[in-house]
Amino acid sequence: MSKGKDIAVIGILTGPCSLVRTLTSDKVDEIENAIPLVGSLLTKLVKSLCELRVDAIFFREDLLDSGYRDELLAYSKPYTDAYTTLFNLTKYYNCFPALIVKNMELNFITELHEMIKPNGLILLGKRISDDDMAYLQKLSGSLMISFGLPLLVENQDELKNQFTIISQFINKHKPTGFFYVSEGEIPYDMPLEILHDLIARMQNV
Repeated sequence: MSKGKDIAVIGILTGPCSLVRTLTSDKVDEIENAIPLVGSLLTKLVKSLCELRVDAIFFREDLLDSGYRDELLAYSKPYTDAYTTLFNLTKYYNCFPALIVKNMELNFITELHEMIKPNGLILLGKRISDDDMAYLQKLSGSLMISFGLPLLVENQDELKNQFTIISQFINKHKPTGFFYVSEGEIPYDMPLEILHDLIARMQNV
């Protein structure tokens, strides 16, 4: 926290949908009762993190993979209530709330935003095309939402391909509302030269 003025400090929490599913072990009859309890627990954790003056809180819903959409829609009212409380609290402390999702269809973003209004979405598992970038740019402007674009750092061919598509679009269209993320943890044996080169390229975009 002593570096808080120089770098962004981000808190990571398991999101409501993923935490409920983990705690209930898919016992359907317990899910609806568990959602407000999980929401209350997460509210206390969010408040504690916000009081530490973190810059953002990311809620991990990637644990459910593509099943996140169905889980959210199956219990939309209690989950919407839980997210509303969490996001309002986060924003009260001038903190940035974002969801980490995985393999989520891009055409669900508008409906998702209407339900819970996250400030950001980190789109793990997506291989972004030029058309995807144009679509996300449009959504970013109309919904006032930021998107984390994943780079598969451990696969050099995939990394080069994705970075080329994203950086060329950014250089050409100068969009706002995008930031880079790694697709999962960076391997411990990743050569530092590769990371230094990637950071240098990002700074030149």
